[in-house]
Amino acid sequence: PVEVDQHGISRLEQYDPMDQYVAGIDVAAGSERGDFSTVVIGNVTQRTVAATMQVRLPTALFKLAAHTLLRAYGSPTTAVEVNTYGLDVQNYLIEQGVAMYRTVEYGDMAFTFGSGMGWITAPNTRPILYGAIMEAATGQTSWHVGDRRLAEELNALCYDKGGKPGA
Repeated sequence: PVEVDQHGISRLEQYDPMDQYVAGIDVAAGSERGDFSTVVIGNVTQRTVAATMQVRLPTALFKLAAHTLLRAYGSPTTAVEVNTYGLDVQNYLIEQGVAMYRTVEYGDMAFTFGSGMGWITAPNTRPILYGAIMEAATGQTSWHVGDRRLAEELNALCYDKGGKPGA
């Protein structure tokens, strides 16, 4: 079993400087009973999840903890869900020299490359995001998740009465 330390971090594999990593961050408000703020670091070379962090921390503390974990894995290119809280974390990480994923702006029938950073979950990007999640959750990709917390979140994907996907 994967051990989760007192800071909500699961290290599924040690950092290997020969491997390439990416990270995704979803920031919540940080309230004691609210949603978790999460970091997932993927090892692109091995096609595995290298580390996760799932915590309820105020944004000011979460961004420090996230940066520490990212640094432990070579400060990989990171995609932050850009919402009210995520923008603060993204800006902090940019100041610390973490490379950011550049958004692809999706139009009606085609896509164009935008100049923004981060990921915005909206009606036109949800099918892309959730399609990739469903492939990973159902084992249709060759990625190994390895973290039970993350696997449970992925497998909890459902749709609300309005047809909006969520967990």
